Amino acid sequence: MDLEKRIQMAAESILENESLREGLDEEAASALLDWGITRAKQITNATADIEDDEEAAEESYPQMRGLRKILRDVASLCTEEPNPDRQTELLQQIADQVPRVYPNAPYPNIESWASFLATPTENNAQKIIGFRTLIEDNQIKN
Repeated sequence: MDLEKRIQMAAESILENESLREGLDEEAASALLDWGITRAKQITNATADIEDDEEAAEESYPQMRGLRKILRDVASLCTEEPNPDRQTELLQQIADQVPRVYPNAPYPNIESWASFLATPTENNAQKIIGFRTLIEDNQIKN
């Protein structure tokens, strides 16, 4: 088992996934990738007690898959034309993944997310950072 190698591979799986930053400017892509890499490292660290690397990868796969889905959907919220139905759909998809990616988290409050998204921000990087904070603070506080 090489936990450091697992962590590096998890971080690279986020960093090298070009579809995650598609349509985002450099600052927004950096904010999104920072979020993804940080969470990927946390997910991988949770496999430290698993000796077999394949077993560890299998254990973390659902969380990593959910994380990539959250990141893609958040990027879509920033890059697609505002459409209330599509926004609701994306928020629901993100909410469905949060318990998988952040175990023990309560089910998210989509209405507060929608209110946040309706609040003007200077740029998409701020929107991504704010959205990350909403998700992670909700997970930490409860």
